[in-house]
Amino acid sequence: MLRNKFKNIAFSLAIVMGIGVATPVFAKSDYNPGDILALGSDLTDAQEAALRKYFNAPDGTNTIYVTDEVIIEQLGLDPNDPANYAGGCYSSAYVKLLDDNSGINVKATNLTEVTESMLMNALITSGITAADVKVSSPFKVTGTSALSGILAGVEEVGGFEISLKQKETAQKEIETTVEVGDEIGSEEASTIINDIKTEVIKEQPKTEEEIKKIVENITNQYNVNISINAKDSIVNLMSHVNDLGLDYSELKSSLKEASNKLSNNLKELGIKLKEEGFFEKIKNWFKRYPYMIALLYMAFYLKVFEWLEQNIVPRYIIHCKLDEMIPFCEAFIIPYVFWFPYVAGTFIWFKRRGWEDYKKLCLMIFSGLTICLVIYYVFPTGLNLRLAQNPHETGILYNMVRYLRGIDTPTNVCPSIHVMNTVMIFQAVCSLDHLKHRKLTIAVHFVIMILICASTVLLDQHSVIDVVCGAMMSFVLHGLVYQVEWRDALAASRKRRTLFRRT
Repeated sequence: MLRNKFKNIAFSLAIVMGIGVATPVFAKSDYNPGDILALGSDLTDAQEAALRKYFNAPDGTNTIYVTDEVIIEQLGLDPNDPANYAGGCYSSAYVKLLDDNSGINVKATNLTEVTESMLMNALITSGITAADVKVSSPFKVTGTSALSGILAGVEEVGGFEISLKQKETAQKEIETTVEVGDEIGSEEASTIINDIKTEVIKEQPKTEEEIKKIVENITNQYNVNISINAKDSIVNLMSHVNDLGLDYSELKSSLKEASNKLSNNLKELGIKLKEEGFFEKIKNWFKRYPYMIALLYMAFYLKVFEWLEQNIVPRYIIHCKLDEMIPFCEAFIIPYVFWFPYVAGTFIWFKRRGWEDYKKLCLMIFSGLTICLVIYYVFPTGLNLRLAQNPHETGILYNMVRYLRGIDTPTNVCPSIHVMNTVMIFQAVCSLDHLKHRKLTIAVHFVIMILICASTVLLDQHSVIDVVCGAMMSFVLHGLVYQVEWRDALAASRKRRTLFRRT
């Protein structure tokens, strides 16, 4: 019930969203649990008593009276503008900050602009993972006074401040939600923007193009028509949200719970917003459980590789003059064996980096391994470099070499999987934008790559030819996965075919 509609929507909602959309996320242990009662200063005694009874707030609850001055201060409005003093402050709120895993529960009545879903999303974005919220007024209002009070109260109880820049980012989120809501409905807009925001926070895209892909992918999943202008607004908003550096690990469970609640709200309203197909379900399942991609593929790969080891007899012996010039060095068993945890750790690290980086790494390495299996079957290779070890050669390193040769036959050697995967990892690391200028990190991975590649020939596990072929495969596949924009290429191909048919 305050000011003009734009300020009521854009600024009033921004205060709650601004608590965290633009605020570094804090864990549950970083804010103080407690109760906040924010009451409009223009309430009569009878109205205040009725709201206190409705909220059922305990005696002694931290109480803030929301005045025009509080609203102006919290929203960054011009104190010299008479329009900011017009109307009255009536909407009120009761917020119970919790320190458990109960999630966010919101109940709002008599509000014309602010929905329960908006409030829930706002509190989650602010970093609050558990809270019970009630917002109401004696009559229909926009909710500006209550939201200003929530902002002031959370700052006081939680002990943190919100900068003007943060509030501007929050304002942009609200403006976008309202814009999309005008096209498809407020609940639908809240659901879609929450999904996009979740993905952006999780993936932390490096460029605006990556943000556009996220927005396009998610909006395409829904059975709604969103205008190009609305999509552009979402992209612009998510660029600002992405710059805030919100921690997905802190918000993961709350975002998921919010998504479930929003879906239930849509079901109760009889709205069928999203319909997953069979392949979409598989894709989303892998996105929810990304490590299963690696586990399932490795189970397949190891089974096929085992079969090849037992059933395929080498027809081609890989050898060159340079192999005879390379001495045996048992110390290189260490980098050779280190390859196993190094590869596994890389997958885990890339998954933590985000879905897009992890997906590219999986595609490159698993494509290479699959091609190797085909080569080993069609072009079975072997090795005659491994001389019998002297039984008198003792020590942990010699014993490790002896054990390795006992389980690793000199077959299926070209190209070298050790070399191929190690070079792929180095290339993938160098392709990460945030590491391109970290020379020490790049140097460490480079040294690891050189030591592992060298170990394959210094232990007589592979020929130099195997090493070269493995490296060549990594360069080709890296170029195909990381350098080619397949969507653009396919689109261009379809366009050329269309033009050809017309001609």
